[in-house]
Formats: sequence, structure tokens, C-alpha cells
Amino acid sequence: MRNPDRLSQDVALFPAEPGMVLFCARSQNLHALNGAAALIWAGLAEGLQAEDIIGALAAAGAPEDEAATWYTDTIAMFRLNGLLEGTEPPPPPAVRVKGFGEGGLTYRFDNPAGSRWRLKLAGVRVDLEIGDSPVVDVVTRLFAPLAAAADEGAPAATLRADKGEGKWLVLRDGRIAVESESAGDIARELETGLMRMALESPDYLVAFRAALMLHRGQGLLLTGPQGSGKSILAAGLMHRGWRFGADELALFSPDDPALQAVAKSLRINRSGWAMLEPMFPQLADAPVYGPADKPVKALLPVGEIAESVAVRHVVFCRYRPGARNRLEGVSRADGLQGLFANCAAVSRRLGPGDIASLLEWSRDVAFHRLTAADLSGSLDLLETMDRQGS
Repeated sequence: MRNPDRLSQDVALFPAEPGMVLFCARSQNLHALNGAAALIWAGLAEGLQAEDIIGALAAAGAPEDEAATWYTDTIAMFRLNGLLEGTEPPPPPAVRVKGFGEGGLTYRFDNPAGSRWRLKLAGVRVDLEIGDSPVVDVVTRLFAPLAAAADEGAPAATLRADKGEGKWLVLRDGRIAVESESAGDIARELETGLMRMALESPDYLVAFRAALMLHRGQGLLLTGPQGSGKSILAAGLMHRGWRFGADELALFSPDDPALQAVAKSLRINRSGWAMLEPMFPQLADAPVYGPADKPVKALLPVGEIAESVAVRHVVFCRYRPGARNRLEGVSRADGLQGLFANCAAVSRRLGPGDIASLLEWSRDVAFHRLTAADLSGSLDLLETMDRQGS
């Protein structure tokens, strides 16, 4: 009898010693397989019946009374992720992102801009103009690391932020991209918009939501969801002499073993102010921006920016006050799956060749998971890891 569970034709299998990863073309996602899951996948590929695969699991060392449950749970995971014929995967990550300000209404400010900057965001150059307003100080602190020479090519776009018609507006090439009631909100929207514009660059394949640091030739990528402590850890390492690259976006290209940083100032949430002010007294006087219920400050990077970093360690951050600081290794398969979970965008739909390039890049990368209970102890662990890896 034919096994009703058959593999989707849109899935490719790759070795990622000591495990394996599956790439689903429809969902554009990677899935790590442990030994048992890899054996089950191989059994399905060979057309084996469920009882034969369960028997192979037991022969490979699975407890006889648990082998059937392992099989059932793994098949359920395959189905949930759209890896079997007739199942639907979750939606893919954004391919690029909708351009900042696309489709907005045209508008023109009556007053001239008081301040101008040429910014360089990965492969995108942007002219930023601000009227005389409270936004200027925040913008100066936020985007100083992105400043480019005025004669570095033609800009891809011009942004203008000012007050008009009783509201704060940001225009992109004369069209309204954002409007808000307060200067603080418009500064935060401008920051978000510029990061979206960095993803319009043609010079990357995958954009990771991460902080990028460099020390003694060892590159470190700190990644995790919002609130995981990436920016605070990056600031703490910077205070200890590490070079700062980025705290939000790091771009991967298959033609370059180094990740490209998008190096604006660090965005520090209110929960981090007290921790970092002893290290960076200037943070106490930094202007506050953003929504009233989520205020943030910009911390200007110290020292030379690391624009391109060859990563040797990837650390998945988890902030757990009251827990114990802990740094543990993660398999390469699980690490690659975790990176895709923290993907901000891809420049185009990925194919098996792109995944092969990412796997090749990861051969020299060690993956870790950090549980951070306090800043000092977490930094000590990261520096110990750095010394051992150098």
C-alpha cells in the first residue's frame, strides 16, 4: 500500500552537519531536521510505509514505545509547515518591502529646508532635508553614521521632513510618505522609513534583523525579536572596545563572505537608559523621540564604524531578568533556521542555489543562544566566546 504522506516537490534537502535543513520554495523558509526527522524524511523519499519507517527509527535507537509517536509528531510538523504534498505552508517573508512613501499625495512646503544631509544606506543614497524644527537634533544624532560625501553619486530619493497643514510630514520626492501629530513620532517614522529604503538596495540577497559587531577580526551577529536586548548588548560591547557596525539591519550577499552593515545610531528603549548611562553619560541629555508610550533615545556610535564584517559567531539573544546568564551552542541547522526566523526581507524569491550559498557562508560560523539576565555578566560571556573563537 502506498504511504499517503508524500513529499512536496517544492522542497529541497541540504546537509548541514551534524543535521540537515529543508528549504521550502513556496514559504521561502528553512527547517532544521534532527536525526529522527531526517530519517523519517529519507523514508518518505524512498516511498516506505509508516510502519517501516517506525521500525527504522527503533533500529536507529529510538525507544520502541516512543518511535510511533516520534513519527506521528514529525509528520504533523511536516504538514504544518507545508512540506508534504497537498499541504499549505505559512506565507513567505517580504520580497523587498513596499517602498517608503509609494503612492502618497503630492505636497510642497512653502519654507526652505534649514538642514541637509546626504545619507548612504547600503547601496542606496538619500538626500535628507529638514526644516528648522525640534526634529533636527534627533536626526543629527540618529543618522550621523550614515553621512556620505555630497559628491558620491546621484541620490535615489530626497526626503523632506517639516510641519505643514498643522501636522508633521515626511515627503519622498514631493509625495507624502508619513504624517503625524508630533515631532517625536515623525522622527521615529523617519528612522523606520530610512531602514525600509535600505532594503531597496540591489546589493543584497537576505536582510537579517540583527546587530553587527567586530572585535580583533572576529565578527559577531546578535539577532532576535524586538525586545531581546540586541541594542543594549551592542552598546555594552562598544563600551568595551568593540567596533560597531549596525543595531538593526545586516545584509547578506552570496558574492561577499562579509555582511554589510546599515549603520545608523543605536536606538535605546527606556528600559536600557539606566543601564547604559554610566557607560555613556551623553545618553542622559539625548533628546527623546518616538511615541509617548514607547520613548527612545539615539546613542551615537563610538569609534570607527565597521561597514563590512566577516561573521564568525551568530548569537540568538533572549532577555530574561531574574534568570541565569547562559551561553550555549546551537547546531548549524537550527542556527540557519533561526536566522531565517529573524529575516527582515529578501531581495527576490530564493532558490536552492541561494540556500547553497548561505550554507557555504555558514561553514565558518558558530551559532549560540544567549540567555541574558544582566548586562555585565552577558558581556563577559560574549567576550569569553570571542577569545575562545579567535
